[in-house]
Amino acid sequence: MMTTPKQPILFLSGAALREISDAVVHPLDGKAVYFFDVNQSAASDALPKGWNRIDASIYFDPDAFRREFLHFLESAPQTKVIDGKSIEESFTHLDGYSVWWTSVGAMRNPNRTPVRDLQALWIIDRVITDLKPTQVVVAGLSKTLRACVASRCKHSNISIESLDRPNVLERESAGILWVIRHAYRLACRPIKEIVIATIARIFLRIASESSSERCQPAICFRPRITRSVEIHNGRPELPFWSDFCEDLSKTRPDIKQKFLLRQKEGNAGARGVISWLRNEGRPLYDSFEGAIRPAISYTSLRRMIAAAPVQIAAMLRFRGIQRSGGFDQAFRFANANVTACCVPPLRKAIETMAIWECESEQIYKAIKNAGNVKAILVLAEFYQGVMPGIAATRRLGIPTIGIQHGTIMPMHLVYTVPAGHVTNAPVPDFFASYGPYATHVVSTIGKFPQERVWEVGAPRLDHLVSSPRDKWAARQSLELQQNQKVVLIATQTYPWFPEAVGAVIVAAKDHQNCIVCIKTHFGDRNRLPRYKELADQYGMERMLFFTERFDDLLAACDILVSATSTTLLEASLLGIQSICVNFSSEPDRYPYVEDGASLPGRSADEIKQSLDFLLSGKRNERLIERRNAFLARHAGPTASGKGSEELVGRISELIPKNTPITS
Repeated sequence: MMTTPKQPILFLSGAALREISDAVVHPLDGKAVYFFDVNQSAASDALPKGWNRIDASIYFDPDAFRREFLHFLESAPQTKVIDGKSIEESFTHLDGYSVWWTSVGAMRNPNRTPVRDLQALWIIDRVITDLKPTQVVVAGLSKTLRACVASRCKHSNISIESLDRPNVLERESAGILWVIRHAYRLACRPIKEIVIATIARIFLRIASESSSERCQPAICFRPRITRSVEIHNGRPELPFWSDFCEDLSKTRPDIKQKFLLRQKEGNAGARGVISWLRNEGRPLYDSFEGAIRPAISYTSLRRMIAAAPVQIAAMLRFRGIQRSGGFDQAFRFANANVTACCVPPLRKAIETMAIWECESEQIYKAIKNAGNVKAILVLAEFYQGVMPGIAATRRLGIPTIGIQHGTIMPMHLVYTVPAGHVTNAPVPDFFASYGPYATHVVSTIGKFPQERVWEVGAPRLDHLVSSPRDKWAARQSLELQQNQKVVLIATQTYPWFPEAVGAVIVAAKDHQNCIVCIKTHFGDRNRLPRYKELADQYGMERMLFFTERFDDLLAACDILVSATSTTLLEASLLGIQSICVNFSSEPDRYPYVEDGASLPGRSADEIKQSLDFLLSGKRNERLIERRNAFLARHAGPTASGKGSEELVGRISELIPKNTPITS
């Protein structure tokens, strides 16, 4: 791929170059150094004289990586590791679900480990194959990626030097103390469960239903409180579900709506749960109509106790496999041993198997006691956290419908569901997708059965089409002038995003009738001072900064700037022009530009060109046609404001009006 001199050195950096000291750079003076910024954290930083920057776009092929990664997920658990048995056969929950597919196999979020490290390793493998370095120097890499790179270097007999501390590329193992420690924790767990259950029964006094109400057919929503519930004027609301719930109430008043509100335990443990139950939980449950008694009960201990010997036996097997080195052949990816990436989360899943069963039983009991529940609606249906609940509803024989909650794409690997995941892990009975594009991701690239996919649009976004917010009222509420062009930047957490923001600021500065509003992503708020520094640096005074009120800002703006995000879909539904920025070496993850919803922004020059065109106010019929075609493919019925109507129709097919009432 590139012509290189003899004896090149490959420098792998996981941190900004300015953080690498002169003491590191000087010993490499005069040598042919090829620099690869693994995290793309400092793409614009100047390199020392004589160094060459490696362009990751030359080496990264998203489709090839996805195919090889998914193949690895399928093949690794089927490799025989001990006594002629595979990982899938050796580690299973009580209902037969594979621990691999409820842990490592489901950890496919490309923005998090282990996928992020495995993707970096995949690119590094290609670089090493092409460059053939005599030495690899690593700095600022994660411990797991560093260990994987060391294995890749060993494969080709390449020397490696780590500038990180500690310099030892150690391998974690599960010893007998690990087994004893977690067996002890397992023995203590019932005390915690009993305390929490007792407190919950004291604090949460949910009104009991009459016999006729309990017999009425119902659907159950499973939102997590911390992500789904908002409090307005002292009353709880579920914005994600509100449009659908309203349409369901009008169309099918015979179907009750119930809510299993679950508070994530968090780092505070039992004390945190009890504190939440006392302070926030009690008033929330008191005021939330349709709330189901929380999934906390003494009876869940029975299943946990039944699972305890299964867990301990699995831990002993796991210890034996690690001692025998049986994993080394199973975890081969990109010419390296990747046990450092895969074994820790697998070990974590094995040491909590009984807790997984306990949580599943809690949900099982809560739904069973909730009355005549005919269907369960869940979000994040292919993620680990939802699996115990789906396992519970399967045992109850109640169909589960996964509701797409955001844009999905071929590189959103959680939704390119492997066949092993579909077969060996709890998955929903149906998946409600936005439209043909999402269906293609889950059922053509992924292996979720297409006959179980409902194309219902995005019900939570229907209001953007059916009852859009008044632009001028939104501006008035934000104290924005009516005669100004408003450019809204919805930030994302990519490391290169501040650089893109700087380019937008520079491009907007030349337009005197333009104001720039920055709305930070909830995971990006710590960079708000950085964005303010950029405004000062470029002398841009016409700027406002927000950490909330995105809905108001979106309604008020003329142009939205963001990276791959559902925000760009929302702008398209409102007819707002947008720019999809991407300063990485990777292709756009979502085809906003390719399919016609947005203009491109892959460089400062391209951002200026796109922004100048949009601020000129010129009408382009071709752009409007392309945006409409985009919405038909990506928003389905919501393009006409009928997503909720379509979903209600599908639910009605599951629960016909003559459904017998059971006692």
